[in-house]
Amino acid sequence: GASAPLGIAERFQKFLTVITFVQAVTWMDAAAGELVALFGAIGRISGASEALLGATVFAWGISIGDLVSDTTVARRGMAKTAIAACFGGPLGLVGSMVFATVSRGVISGIKLENEIILLASCQLLAVTYLIVGIPFVHKGRVSRIAATGMLSFYVVTQVLIALTSGQVIFKDPWM
Repeated sequence: GASAPLGIAERFQKFLTVITFVQAVTWMDAAAGELVALFGAIGRISGASEALLGATVFAWGISIGDLVSDTTVARRGMAKTAIAACFGGPLGLVGSMVFATVSRGVISGIKLENEIILLASCQLLAVTYLIVGIPFVHKGRVSRIAATGMLSFYVVTQVLIALTSGQVIFKDPWM
C-alpha cells in the first residue's frame, strides 16, 4: 500500500536528527583537531616520534568510534555488516591520500622510519591472518583463543613499535 505522509512531528524529528548529526560531527572534528595539536606538542616537547604517536594515540582516537559503532551493529544481530565495516573503515586513509594528491599533487619527502616499516609489516601479517587464517584455518569462526591471540599480537606490535621508536631495538635505519 501507499505510505502515509509524514506528520509535522515526524518531519521535525528527522530535521533535528540531521542537525544533531551535523553538530556532533562538527564538535568531534574540533575536539580531534585540538587533541592532535596537543599530542603533537607533547610529542615535540618530549621528543617522541611522530610515527609512535600516529601508531598509538592517534590510531586509538580514530578507532574508538569504529569500535563503538561496529560493536553496536554486531550486537543488533548484523555481524556480517560489522565485519564489513572493520575492513571498510581503513578506506578513510585511502580517501584522505587521494584527496591530498588531487589537491596538492604528488606527495614526496616521506621518510619511512623503522617503526613505520614495522607497523606496516605487522598490519600486513594481521590482515593476512584475518583473510586466510580465519576462513580457512578456523572455518570462519573467531574463538576466544583466536581473539586473545589477535589482541596479544596487537600488544606485542605496539611494544615493538615503542621500543623501535625509542631506539632501544632496531637502531640503524632500514631504508
